[in-house]
Amino acid sequence: MWSKEFRKRQLEHMLNRLRANDVTFTSHVQSMDDALQVAKRELGDVRRSLRVMEMGRRQAGMELKKRKKQAREARERRSAKLDARRLEASNIRSAEAWRQKREGARAEMAAKMAGDLSREQEEELV
Repeated sequence: MWSKEFRKRQLEHMLNRLRANDVTFTSHVQSMDDALQVAKRELGDVRRSLRVMEMGRRQAGMELKKRKKQAREARERRSAKLDARRLEASNIRSAEAWRQKREGARAEMAAKMAGDLSREQEEELV
């Protein structure tokens, strides 16, 4: 009988422990389930943020390409304008040299018509 009573108490003790553990584990599983739900929501938030950032990165890349193209085109325009101005300056220098040469020739022609000696003739005399 003593053995039967002992066995009964032992089983009751085990049942009480299992009930207490069931409450503890149920609470633990519920906490883990809550944490899983929070992690899933957070994952959704991260994915949404990632999509927004990726879209922003693409837009920034397109804007960068646009700005680079504008800068290249502006550089090409400035270069063409500078080349045109250099050519114009060269033409002006050539025209000025030609004008001075013609002016000298006219002055010499006027001096010959007036009966004066030319520069070469003056140098020969000296």
